[in-house]
Amino acid sequence: MSAVLAGLASSVVMLIVLVAVQAVGAAMVMCNTGAIVGAVFKGPRLGWAMGIYVAGVSVAQMIAPSVGGVIAGTWGWRWLFWGQVPLGVVCIVLGAKYLASLPRTPERVRSLDIWGGCTLAVMSGFLLFGVSSVQTSGLRSWQVAVGLAVFAALIPVLIFVEARAKDPIIQVGLFKRGSFLLANFSNLLSVLPRFESVLIAGLYFQTVMGDSAGLAGMKVLPLPVGITVGSLVGDRISSRWGMRTTLMQAGVAMAGGLGLLALSFSYRWPYGWSLLAFLVIGLAAGVFATVNSTMIIRAAPPGEVGTVNGIRLTLMNVGGSVALAGSLAVATSSLPVSARSTFFEATVPRDVGVGALIHGFDLLFAVMIAVSLASGLILLAKRSAEWAFER
Repeated sequence: MSAVLAGLASSVVMLIVLVAVQAVGAAMVMCNTGAIVGAVFKGPRLGWAMGIYVAGVSVAQMIAPSVGGVIAGTWGWRWLFWGQVPLGVVCIVLGAKYLASLPRTPERVRSLDIWGGCTLAVMSGFLLFGVSSVQTSGLRSWQVAVGLAVFAALIPVLIFVEARAKDPIIQVGLFKRGSFLLANFSNLLSVLPRFESVLIAGLYFQTVMGDSAGLAGMKVLPLPVGITVGSLVGDRISSRWGMRTTLMQAGVAMAGGLGLLALSFSYRWPYGWSLLAFLVIGLAAGVFATVNSTMIIRAAPPGEVGTVNGIRLTLMNVGGSVALAGSLAVATSSLPVSARSTFFEATVPRDVGVGALIHGFDLLFAVMIAVSLASGLILLAKRSAEWAFER
């Protein structure tokens, strides 16, 4: 329903409100689908099932900009929302048919963590406000300082609130296990290169190469293809090498793919090099997402799969939003303030200089490469014996 109304929106404010409503529904679906997979598939089958689940989710997230570019360029932005309606109806019908046959779990009355949710929402809002303000106001502006300061000040408040909630959104006690903390932190770091590669590449092809939105979307498609393959083979690789080793190798491979993509953009190599880089990034990202998600779900206490999956998705989505704001700020950091808004419209004036934009891309790729390496190597902080849920 929100998708239909969003397509009919007559103002930006109305569109933002309706998209926010749609996001709430999407978050509920995402949290419960992962929990269902984790509850139904146990033992060795969990990695296989998570591979299929992550492949579907990751491909949908990665392919959306490509498909969205084609739809927006052909039929207009309103069809970005109306086009979701038939898929939503199919999902509702299939869900009603197949979910009813799943084994029932013991029901338990849970309370709604209103204070925790409000605190987390305010924290995320100020963090995004601070990071986003870098682009328009500068790193030393009061907006950035206030946003980051309020976010930092609310961290102990969130811990206090969640420690006393009956059914907290984020179970603070789980993070006392170093391996669980590192697995989720690793997941948080991996969001940046996995999601931002598509956005930045699409804008590069439009602003620097002069491609249309549809053509730019088609050029980025090898990345979701790689993610699909990587997600499906991730469990087999981790069964042979172990989860932690596989994650470290995937992080290094992702960094290598990003380095190749950075070189192809900086020196404007033929598209074949970018295609190869997209495939490497996608394969590594697919393996990483599958193995990391399986590792976190396996750490869930009995009856708490949904809670643990909710924590994983909360951190991933918050990290993704911050990464989006931060990456756009870095990518446009070399442009004059007056020209930065044109970057999002893919209409950067030529007199501004493509070189300045390429410099911003180089800085962003350097950050993404460092984060990719950290997402895998950070797992070395704990000894192998402490990863009790690795196998």
